Amino acid sequence: VTALITVERADIIKQTTVTFEGSYTYELPIEGVHAPNVYVSVVLLRPGGADAALVPTVRYGLIGLSVEVPQQLRIIATPSDKLAEPNKTITFDFKVTDRRGEPVQAELGIA
Repeated sequence: VTALITVERADIIKQTTVTFEGSYTYELPIEGVHAPNVYVSVVLLRPGGADAALVPTVRYGLIGLSVEVPQQLRIIATPSDKLAEPNKTITFDFKVTDRRGEPVQAELGIA
């Protein structure tokens, strides 16, 4: 049996062709590009044989997968001075990044 496996959204993200006998397990590592959803389709083709009883067979399957993106931000607070003393003002610089380390705008409340 030959299987054409495609991972799709607005376009084909990935395509794979495998040949196997019996059963086959396809593992798809989920990535950010798959969010918020991705479709996996499989077209199976069993070619015919010399025996007339073995005719070509085609099967098709499709599944939609919901992919959640972690909505976590990383906040790094850098003090203006390493040592805090009485009557001394220390300021902090805050850097906020997304899960990939890219800077993002954020509104922070400090207590």
